[in-house]
Amino acid sequence: MPVSRHEPNERHDIPNRPSKVSLVALSWMLHRKSKLEESQEIPLVVEPSRSADELVALAEELVEKGIDDEAAVGLLLQLAHGKRRVLRQASATARQDGFWVELENTNRVVRLIDAASGNRQVEPPLPEHSSRFAVLGRFAQLSQDEAFVDLKALVPELGDIEQRIQHAANSAPNDTARYRAAFETMQAEMPRLMSLVGPKATTGGMLERSSVAWYVAWSQLASASREQSDS
Repeated sequence: MPVSRHEPNERHDIPNRPSKVSLVALSWMLHRKSKLEESQEIPLVVEPSRSADELVALAEELVEKGIDDEAAVGLLLQLAHGKRRVLRQASATARQDGFWVELENTNRVVRLIDAASGNRQVEPPLPEHSSRFAVLGRFAQLSQDEAFVDLKALVPELGDIEQRIQHAANSAPNDTARYRAAFETMQAEMPRLMSLVGPKATTGGMLERSSVAWYVAWSQLASASREQSDS
């Protein structure tokens, strides 16, 4: 289950993920950096400063490619043109869905950006964050359907919500009414859903109270409401 960097906000919509920096451009920058270091030339590359979203996307790509800390921080500083304000905005963007305290790669993205923002070495993850990486990382690698099945085993009430959405849609007389019934039922169930899974959950263990669990439950139930309205 590829987990998006964004989770639904209070209005229960999911913003679009920013497009990633071109792999070709990234490869060229890394090649250029190595050549400059070999020849001790002064960098002459002049590019527009990247936005916060672009810097987050670049940091994600650097992590995925396994670029070492020093090189990654250097590239982030270069593309931000040393603008600490933009880097601080990028850090806030990367943190906003809560995945950074649960997933190892997302956590490293934040630590790289923070190091670039403060012009310091990359700090290690906090122990309370590291303790979540293994369990939530495995859960995040499941397909959405598999993850939801596992989550329903821990929180059976999710199955009740799913059935209510399906029943509301199936009871409607036509396609338009099915869509409205499924959507309205989904919206009505939101307070209960938030009390069952996610950071605002009132019960459950580490997995059930995670942002990853909230993303899985919300996405699956939203998909169910769309499927019922299309059936």
